[in-house]
Amino acid sequence: DLTTGAVAAYYRLPESGPGDVLGLLDRGVRRRLVADAPVCVLISGGLDSAAILTLTRGYKPDVVAYTAVLDPAGSDAVAARRLCAELGVPLREVQVPPPTLATLEEAAYAVEIASKVQIEIAAHCLPLAARIAADGFKVCLSGEAADELFGGYGNMAIAASQPGASWRAIRVAQLVKMGRGNFVRCNKAFMARGVECRLPFMERGLVEHVLGLDKAACPVGKGALKAAVAAVVPEWVRRRQKETFQGASGMAAACARLLPNPIRWYNSTARRLFGGPVPD
Repeated sequence: DLTTGAVAAYYRLPESGPGDVLGLLDRGVRRRLVADAPVCVLISGGLDSAAILTLTRGYKPDVVAYTAVLDPAGSDAVAARRLCAELGVPLREVQVPPPTLATLEEAAYAVEIASKVQIEIAAHCLPLAARIAADGFKVCLSGEAADELFGGYGNMAIAASQPGASWRAIRVAQLVKMGRGNFVRCNKAFMARGVECRLPFMERGLVEHVLGLDKAACPVGKGALKAAVAAVVPEWVRRRQKETFQGASGMAAACARLLPNPIRWYNSTARRLFGGPVPD
């Protein structure tokens, strides 16, 4: 089983300077474009997916971007449209219907975990993956894992006052946690519709390098990533305040309106679907 200590030992967490984060990320993109089937890119309007899209465009000028839209006027949808228009990249918006008990149960069944966050994101991903597959794509690239590596919104509150060594341990722990959540959801939600979701930010050389950065070189708030992609990602994207995916999309609020106690419902649904202890 993965533990924080095991991950730290595996990556050895060397001391290192800022280095060529962009070059390592570019390699992660390039390697994940190798496929015998069409590849597309997921775009949310935030920094992470914007970096993946701009780098992909350098190798595939005809790249197509996809975004899932619950609220067409939402800030993420607006930003995704603007970015793709500026890059000259076709954007295919996939309208996600408001959640129902049936669609949330379908999402819980697909990801096989009771996490509120993962189920609500999966409720977005399932119709998105279905459209991607229907359009003939078998692979998509995602910006997942950048927040955990570089200290995004999932890390800020606890990490802001932590010394360097603790800051590094926090990021390692976040990656370990992804192995029980984000990675599971990425894989299962998309594969439930026959699409492989690939994560360039999990390029091993990039992970090793970034986990070796101290707090000064990799400050809270993804400062190292913002600096690294300054040459390829528009300034307005780098400066944009990004919310959580399920928050900005309106999915979390829609689920809260549907379910008096979302967490209790997700837990009971998981027990009913899978039996035994609730998967975490």
